[in-house]
Amino acid sequence: MKKFPEERFEKLSEMFQFHQEMTIEELKEYAGLLRQENAYLKGSVDKNPAGLATVVFDDGESEMTHCNDAGRYVLGITSGHYQVSELLEFIHPEQREQARKFIKRIPCLEGNKKRTVRFFNQRIRNYIWLSIEANFIHKDTGAIEVYIVMHDITRKRNMDARIRFSKERYEQVIDLAHLCYWDYDLKKKRVVNANESFFGIDEFGFMEHGEPEQIVNQGIVCENSIADFLALYNDLYSGKKEVSGRFWCYKEGWPRQRCFNVQYLVEFDTDGAPNIAHGVGNEVTDQMEAIEIYRNHLNSLVKLNPNTIASFRLNLTENWCGMGVSRYPVFMQLQKSGTTDGFFKAALEMVEGEEQKAEFESIFNRDYLITSYQQGQPRVMYEFKSCYETSSSRWYRMWIEMIQNPINHALEAVVYCSDIEHEKAVTRLMNTTVENDYEAVAIVKRENRNCYYYSKIDNSHGVFKSDFMDLFYYYAVNYEQRDLENVKEMFSWEKILRIVDEEGSMSVTYSIKENGEMKNVRHATFRTIEDNPDILLFTVRDITESWLAEREKQEMLRKALEAEKRASLARNSFLSNVSHDMRTPLNSILGFLPMVKETDDPKERIRLLENIEDSSEYLLGLVNDTLNLHKLETGNMTLMKRSVKASDVLKKLMATLAADLRRKEIELHFPKIGELNKWLMMDPVRVQEIFVNIMSNAIKFVPQKGRIDCEIKEITHTQDDITVEISVADNGIGMTEAFMKTIFDPFTQENPHETNNTSGSGIGMAITKKLVDLMDGEIFVESKVGVGSKFTVRLTFEYAQPVEEQEDEEEGLIDLKGKHILVVEDHPLNIEVLKHLLEKEHLDLVIAHNGLEAVNAYKESQEGFYDAVIMDLMMPVMDGYCATKEIRGLQRSDADVPIIAMTANVNEEDKERTRQAGMNAHLGKPIEPKEMYAVLSKEIRSYREGIS
Repeated sequence: MKKFPEERFEKLSEMFQFHQEMTIEELKEYAGLLRQENAYLKGSVDKNPAGLATVVFDDGESEMTHCNDAGRYVLGITSGHYQVSELLEFIHPEQREQARKFIKRIPCLEGNKKRTVRFFNQRIRNYIWLSIEANFIHKDTGAIEVYIVMHDITRKRNMDARIRFSKERYEQVIDLAHLCYWDYDLKKKRVVNANESFFGIDEFGFMEHGEPEQIVNQGIVCENSIADFLALYNDLYSGKKEVSGRFWCYKEGWPRQRCFNVQYLVEFDTDGAPNIAHGVGNEVTDQMEAIEIYRNHLNSLVKLNPNTIASFRLNLTENWCGMGVSRYPVFMQLQKSGTTDGFFKAALEMVEGEEQKAEFESIFNRDYLITSYQQGQPRVMYEFKSCYETSSSRWYRMWIEMIQNPINHALEAVVYCSDIEHEKAVTRLMNTTVENDYEAVAIVKRENRNCYYYSKIDNSHGVFKSDFMDLFYYYAVNYEQRDLENVKEMFSWEKILRIVDEEGSMSVTYSIKENGEMKNVRHATFRTIEDNPDILLFTVRDITESWLAEREKQEMLRKALEAEKRASLARNSFLSNVSHDMRTPLNSILGFLPMVKETDDPKERIRLLENIEDSSEYLLGLVNDTLNLHKLETGNMTLMKRSVKASDVLKKLMATLAADLRRKEIELHFPKIGELNKWLMMDPVRVQEIFVNIMSNAIKFVPQKGRIDCEIKEITHTQDDITVEISVADNGIGMTEAFMKTIFDPFTQENPHETNNTSGSGIGMAITKKLVDLMDGEIFVESKVGVGSKFTVRLTFEYAQPVEEQEDEEEGLIDLKGKHILVVEDHPLNIEVLKHLLEKEHLDLVIAHNGLEAVNAYKESQEGFYDAVIMDLMMPVMDGYCATKEIRGLQRSDADVPIIAMTANVNEEDKERTRQAGMNAHLGKPIEPKEMYAVLSKEIRSYREGIS
């Protein structure tokens, strides 16, 4: 806007003063000047960068009559006219009531007032902080005009808050670090603005008042630190910007002298003179004492073992080596590189033999030593042979004592090397002589047969300078005065030396008799000492007890061999029967297969395949029986107890036996199942197995149209459990009394060749007995040849709470058509079977031949592509357990895809291992299609429902 001329203001003022005397033309000119001035002022207000507004209070009404552009921007409004009541709604609810009270007081307010308020800016849809300055003008008419200047101070408020937060965090960190901070007024010579730690823990409180000299005069600063203490404060006044120091103090009530570390940052006034020193300090007594302990320890390590042939200082953290001490130049060369790694590399060259080198290298490296120290082993030692620049091998010991430097926390060490050849010779001698408990020991010189001896026989020892052989004959033979000449002939010195030189040692065992009876047995030995053929070691040992024990052991071994022979015959008989029983279904399978291929008659093919299926199931049962027997004998079978209705177990038992009973037209007398409706805690599979074995045995040996009587009765019961007795009697061929004694032994059958019209391996009753024992029950048998047999079982079961009936397995199954399955299997035939069974249900398959292929295939697939994984366990490259863990560890949303183990490993331990690996279900081989479809349906449904 064009600037309003200053001279026009003067004219306007003059005209205003004399407006009563103006003519009409002059009044018009005056009015024009007023309009021009008003437009100028309005333009100036609108363009002002500060927010400006006018609010008028008149006759109970209040209205904002004008707001410039900057004000509307700050407030986030589009119009300059608002009722004050409307503007109040934009004030933060927490300040709104306070604002209303302020407005009510406006008639009483004069001059300038400042307020800070939170106002809702409609432009940014958020609250801002406003700084408002209001000037109140009271008119003669009674109206009040309020001229307002406003600024958005949100950014400043936020910055102030961050500064306060940073300061609070800084003070918290200082407090957590147990640091004291304070400001020292250099002009007033006193502490100001200290934190709680400064006074609270009595560390620096003594510095609150007084000049440094006064503190010294109080005797608080220890004598050896006075100079450092005064120098620190002299530096503060000298103009230095940063000053630090450490000093020891003692104050009455303290248990010991204490060391303090102080740092100052000096602030100068406008004249450049030191004004305020900002101090930070902490107590470092423990650190200083640790340093002193470290130095003393290090000095003691250096002085340790003064008889070593070499010692060196190492820094394992910083890879430094030096300060070697040795009178042998060859050892001083070890520190030539100046590094720890170089030292170990040079020392490795001294070690003799590849095996020793490998051991030395595995120990003497920085990583191993640092780890050893961290695990609480500050000393590491190794002994090795070396012929380094010497004509013969010698034994050396190298060991390291490690200690951590408390100043820089580096791990330092002192390494020593000692010649232990003499020590090793003594050790070898001692090891040789004390290897066993000797009656007499002698060290004999070859050249003159003098010896040093020790004898427990007559508690004598010393140097024997006569012929050693006289001593030998005395202890070995003449002590009992028997066969001296014969012994001299057998053991001449020349003969002893010849045998020792040829074979390394010579030994003889002889017995000493008294009155014709053996009194004791002794064993005498001559051998050379390692690396010293000029000395022979002679030992005599009483081996009477061991000789007798050996003889007893041989007798026990003989008996054990006989028992093993009998057991072997039993095993061979068992294996022969098992082999026969396995070959029988195998013969059927292999015999029917060509017939299946040759026949074109569909009905005949089905009949043959059913025969193959029956033979396969029988073969599988035989394998399972054999494995179960092994588990029972090794104690690896565990009962899987659960709440079961007794009648349900009996129903399944009868369903299992129904076909065999019909085939032989057997007359069965069995209790009414409906009456046995108690809920009991049991392993239903193993209980059923007991009675299937007994009933199958009865069915096997009764004649066509025979009879079997079953009886179940309650023996005892308590509040918690019930004991029942189940008996099975038949009119079969019966058993001899001799066989009844071994019927429950494994590998036994009575006259198997006479009962070749029946099948079985003879292990069913052994399994039955061991299962009954596992359940803490009892089993009895009564039998008479040609009359029949009766088996009675007593078992105790705890009462159980009823459980909901399991829903039909068919219910809830989903349509598997189109589901994507990753099949992981390495055997081609198993793959072919799985493909046939799965593709028959219209599933889409991807085949992986090992675990690694499976993991890669899964990684390359889109997330959610696979509905399930069928996983074999024993595969090359990567097994199923590892593959499952790899898939579960993928960072994908479908890493929890159902994984179903399909394996020949069917033990409970195997199932538990698959669960631990992360698999959802476990299917055994051979594959049961219906079970496989049910498991797939259940797991896929659960998986997809979880995703949705």
